[in-house]
Amino acid sequence: MPESENYRIALHIEPWGPYDLWLEKKLMGDPAITTYLGGPESDEKMEARRVRFLNLPVSDKGQMFKIVDAATREIMGGVGYWESEWRGDRAGHRSGASGREASVPPCVPSG
Repeated sequence: MPESENYRIALHIEPWGPYDLWLEKKLMGDPAITTYLGGPESDEKMEARRVRFLNLPVSDKGQMFKIVDAATREIMGGVGYWESEWRGDRAGHRSGASGREASVPPCVPSG
């Protein structure tokens, strides 16, 4: 398909679950994705983050989600938000990462 042609990919999000460490390893263990974050992380650091991710909704401070292709059910990445404190003020953060290669066309909003 030519680059100038737009097409849509239907996506949805699902809550990050207790068995999603494989996704964390795929995203945060990938040198291409972590280039500007100091490079791939150790298994121990990823496990600690997984525990934090699972505790976010329990603490009512945030939530992590898997990004899922609605047609194929392929998990394409992750996105989330959480509260933190910065310079004494409450701040919100969000994060997103894709496990797909850069050749995947961009998603466009429907409607």
